[in-house]
Order: sequence, then structure tokens, then C-alpha cells
Amino acid sequence: MDCKADGVGDERSPSSSGGQSPDLDRNPSPPPDTAGGGEDGDSDAIGDTVYSKHWLFSTLTRLINMVTEHAEGDSEGQMELPDGDEEDLCKVWDMAMDKDVAGLLQAFKATDILVGVISRSRCPHLTEICVGILGNIACFPDTCATLSQNENLGEVLLLLLGDADPPTLLETSRKTSAPCGFSGYDSKHLFAPTSASS
Repeated sequence: MDCKADGVGDERSPSSSGGQSPDLDRNPSPPPDTAGGGEDGDSDAIGDTVYSKHWLFSTLTRLINMVTEHAEGDSEGQMELPDGDEEDLCKVWDMAMDKDVAGLLQAFKATDILVGVISRSRCPHLTEICVGILGNIACFPDTCATLSQNENLGEVLLLLLGDADPPTLLETSRKTSAPCGFSGYDSKHLFAPTSASS
């Protein structure tokens, strides 16, 4: 059988032996549907990244389902985060450092999803990851400005400052010290004197 790819002949690398299949000296060509390099309106990529919208949305959906199922079940016990889900959520945490991903998360209302997960979470590591994702989203001026207008986020972050889990406290401190921190959030109602003390 002749092993050719786009006009490249049957070249063997110096390390190939006669009994093994031939190795090409270059990467294979991309599939025909992406070979043109043109913009595709149905692209699954997030902005100019190689990250998949579908993967991101399915990971967030799994997160919602996981927390909902735990809340409906044994809500008193501490939740264990499965290794595969933990790995995927940590990938989202890392991905949120990209401006395109942060913008998509913001447009998808991920802030509300993550705040809901944090408020229901019985897993300190899951809380840490969610606050970390929010902290990464806050690294960009546009998404930070939108985050700072979310009253629920401000309230949850204030409550998390009393959390006993050190990694959660670290991520909460990181989020509150972000350029937007609590700017734009009116916390006067949280600290207003009660009518009895007036």
C-alpha cells in the first residue's frame, strides 16, 4: 500500500525500520471541512480559542445537575466531587482566564449559575473552584463591571469571608481584591443599623 498524504511521498524517518509502517516527516493535513481556514458560522470554538462551547455548556449543565441531585438527596452530608467532574471544573477555572471564555461565561449567565452552586454546595473544593472561576472572570474590565452589579454575588462573597476552608478563603479574598471587587455593590443595607438601635 502506498502511504501518501497531500503529495508527500513514502518517506520514512531515519528511526524507522524496514518492518514497521512508514512515518511521515510532517503532521497530517487538517480535515477537509477546516482546511480552508475560513470562518464558520456554526463553529464550536469560543472566540479565537480552540475551546469548545458545547463542552463548556455540558460541563456547566453537569455541575448544576450534580449540585441539584445532592441537594435533593442527603443535603446534610458533605458532598464528594467525583474526580472526572473535578478535573473538568478545574479546566473551566483555567479557561476562564481567557477573555473570550470569560465573555461567553458572562453572556451565558454563568455568574448566576456559580452563585447558585456556591450557595447550595456542601463541598469546600467545589466552592473554591466556583469562586476561582468568578475571580478569573473578574480579571477583564467588561466582565468585571458586569460582575460588580450582581447583588447576590456580593452577598455570597461577604458570607464566604467567614468560611473556615482556607482555599475557599484564599479565592474569596482574591475575588474581592479584583479590580471590581465590591465596587458598584451597595452593601449599606447589610450593615445598616436596625430600628431597635436607632
